[in-house]
Amino acid sequence: MIHTVPKALFCWVPIVLLALGTAVRTGPMEQAGTAGTRGTAPDRFVVRLDTTKGPIVVECFRDWAPNGADRFHELVTSGYFNDSAIFRIRPKTWAQFGINGDPKVSQAWRPRTITDDPFQPQHGSERGTVFFAWAVPNGRTTVLM
Repeated sequence: MIHTVPKALFCWVPIVLLALGTAVRTGPMEQAGTAGTRGTAPDRFVVRLDTTKGPIVVECFRDWAPNGADRFHELVTSGYFNDSAIFRIRPKTWAQFGINGDPKVSQAWRPRTITDDPFQPQHGSERGTVFFAWAVPNGRTTVLM
């Protein structure tokens, strides 16, 4: 069953992530690294990330960032995040995760970049949102903040 999480709760996601520094599991999925559901993600979907410190619920709206939503859905349905660690924390700002624990799986995804989504100022990377990390234009892969 999927429960809707009030928007006010999302402002706590970064705080919860900061406290974790731990492994993330996305529930029963295929073997990590196998192909997930490619193509178009649902217009709205909810993902529960189970951590050793408790669950984190992410509600994703495809119209906010279609390419990002499609990739996130693919990563989740492939089990890519299973046993992944939160590996970088910037206190009171963000926590970063999205490198698979198996170097071979992680390396296989590295060249699979996605195109940047059009900028939508009403849906920026504000506190309580989850977004892909980037280093160069059109260079997003698997790492989220």
